[in-house]
Amino acid sequence: MSNDPTTARRTPVMPGWTIWVGALVLVLVAGLSMWLLLESFGSGSARDKTRLEAVKVAGGIVLGTGGGVALLLAARRQRATELSLDQKERAAADARHDATERRVTELYAAAAEQLGSDKAPVRLAALYALERLGQNNPAHRQTVVDLFCAYLRMPFTPADPEQPEASGTRSTNRAQRLGLRPPTRRMNGAHPSLLVPINGLEAGDEQEEQQQEEQQQEEQVRRTAQRLIWSHLRPDPDASGEPSNPKFWHEISLDLTTATLQDWNLVDCRVRHVRLDRARFLGPAAFDRAEFTGQVRARETVFQREAWFADTTFRQFVRLDRAEFHAEADFDRAVFEEWLSLAGAVFHGSSSFRDVRTADSGWEAPSKPSFGESPPLPGSVPGEYERPGVRTGQAPDTEGRETRDQLAPPDEPSSAAVSAGNPSTSDSRDTIRRMQG
Repeated sequence: MSNDPTTARRTPVMPGWTIWVGALVLVLVAGLSMWLLLESFGSGSARDKTRLEAVKVAGGIVLGTGGGVALLLAARRQRATELSLDQKERAAADARHDATERRVTELYAAAAEQLGSDKAPVRLAALYALERLGQNNPAHRQTVVDLFCAYLRMPFTPADPEQPEASGTRSTNRAQRLGLRPPTRRMNGAHPSLLVPINGLEAGDEQEEQQQEEQQQEEQVRRTAQRLIWSHLRPDPDASGEPSNPKFWHEISLDLTTATLQDWNLVDCRVRHVRLDRARFLGPAAFDRAEFTGQVRARETVFQREAWFADTTFRQFVRLDRAEFHAEADFDRAVFEEWLSLAGAVFHGSSSFRDVRTADSGWEAPSKPSFGESPPLPGSVPGEYERPGVRTGQAPDTEGRETRDQLAPPDEPSSAAVSAGNPSTSDSRDTIRRMQG
């Protein structure tokens, strides 16, 4: 049988004349029945009256049965109407869903293509377009974050922090580096062989300047991607513990393997799984009071500046194997509900693990921590201890505290002032929110 709807067999529609024929048959049957009843039971005797009553009862039963059949047909018709309406509604919903998915796919593809543009404003517009897409479509939020993370994983070399040379001395300095005479103006009558061609030098300087400008623009794009990620990971819980931030995205995972990150600020954020293997943090990395509900992997991660994990909660295991901390590493009051691995980790600066809590509350802290093996870190670590080259369990030094205070906005007290006013809040670091700006 053909599946073509134009050739498929259909139920024939009842013609209009059948209604009139049916009505005529009904009138004839009613008249014939009345004539037969009058002829059979019209004598008026008691017996005829009894038979007539029996006929009336039988007629009532027939009429009642007919009414029931009519009711059943009406119910069937009503159900068919409702099924048809439901089918239309589902078809409309499917059409809306398909249109939404198609629009989302088109927007996603367009934004992803814009991220590959060589113009920084176009890439910034793509980031904000993706952020809006994720905010309006919760099912695509993880995909949007994955794209942000993929962009941050792209190879990146930060711009030279030194200021570029003045335009009047660039060619001179470049000529001196190449062992040539400084370029001078051509005097009247000077022989061309006595002059140094500087067109190539100026072109090289312009190329270097353009490259540095592109690096600075790319740095701004990457910082924007970081800020967009942070802004959707802070739940800002209310008094009942429920998220009050309408921009908070639930159950988001981050894959920043081999990424180059600057001034990372995950303070007060709630994240699921995080992968930071072989990532580089060029600026301070703040994770204070963050909550990681999944696994955290940061093997061979390099922290070139301060790494702050105070009051951070880790619901599953944490791997910091062979990580390098080149400045202060603060894990005070961190909570590890499973275990922490620091196998091969190197601490070049001060490190603190005061009051660390783990699953095994009966564990006693050793006199010296073992950073060369990979043991779990169970129990509480209330004491202070040291090992050669690495200070642990001590307050951050003055230099580290000054660096942290430089990140504080003017309207917030510095950490030193807070420590002097209230010792219980001595390591509050919510002042680093300025890194988002």
